[in-house]
Amino acid sequence: MSASRLQALLDSTDLDYATFSSDYRIYRYVFLAGFVIFIYDHLLTFSTEVKYIWSTKLGPSTCWFLAVRYIGLIGNIFVLVFCFGALSHEVCSSICCSVPVASIKDPTESCIRMLTVWEIFIITQEGLIETTLSIRVFAMYGKNRWVLVPLLALVCTSMILAVVGAIKLDGPAQNLAAPGLNGCNTPYPRSA
Repeated sequence: MSASRLQALLDSTDLDYATFSSDYRIYRYVFLAGFVIFIYDHLLTFSTEVKYIWSTKLGPSTCWFLAVRYIGLIGNIFVLVFCFGALSHEVCSSICCSVPVASIKDPTESCIRMLTVWEIFIITQEGLIETTLSIRVFAMYGKNRWVLVPLLALVCTSMILAVVGAIKLDGPAQNLAAPGLNGCNTPYPRSA
């Protein structure tokens, strides 16, 4: 790691390298444990899903179920690649050929673009889940419109705040090539 990159790490996060790498490794291990449980759950329920979802006619509720289930899976696969992948141009070109990441030649830019794609998946998943929960509460209260309107207002407000938060964070993400850590290391600067 060059001295300028290490200095950028120290300046942008107010952390020393040992603290950053320790925290990042813990983050990755916790994510990996959750991902394994998530995949295990998908495998346990897949036969039931095939029986009741895939064998029926494709309707709005089936499409909604599949969107909620598989957008989360795809988003978590992006995070897995984001945390553990060595995103060189060759890797991005061969694996992510349909994703906008592939058109970028610099691995740093690939990581920043991958972070953007991941944020889009997270915001989409958040909207789907919040809408699903709002519809359930709406049904529990006898389809009362006085319940639905505030819930949908909260969903819209939450989505707007998520998009604004993704666009206007404290500063742009910085990809740091930290020795001993593969994947994209993108700490955000802390506001003073």
